[in-house]
Amino acid sequence: MWESLEIEPPEGLYHRILARIARARLRAARIRLGFLSMTIVGSLAALIPALQYTLQEFTQSGFYQYLSLVLSDGGTLFAHWHEYILTLAESLPLAGITLMLSGIFVLFGSLKLAIKYYELQRFYSIKYF
Repeated sequence: MWESLEIEPPEGLYHRILARIARARLRAARIRLGFLSMTIVGSLAALIPALQYTLQEFTQSGFYQYLSLVLSDGGTLFAHWHEYILTLAESLPLAGITLMLSGIFVLFGSLKLAIKYYELQRFYSIKYF
């Protein structure tokens, strides 16, 4: 009774299914690559003001003046190195450094993922089409 209901799939169905999956993956890779490209441009644009802010904070905090004491009066600093290290730590502009490093991490992370999706895009466009 069930033997007569065997249905043969159409010729080339397996390859059409694989091509459809590859097209969907190619489309997803292109969308992700476009989003990551915008993220890269945005992080590059954000790095410029973050760098300017960090440099401004370094000059306003007096960090360079405290750091230059190493060259001018190293002997006295060696005797009071605990206080000197604390003074350097207090004058360090952490907000600017945090902003700048955040932008750099976003930039490098986006570049890494963009390279990955670019390679996937090339793989799916070459292999199945």
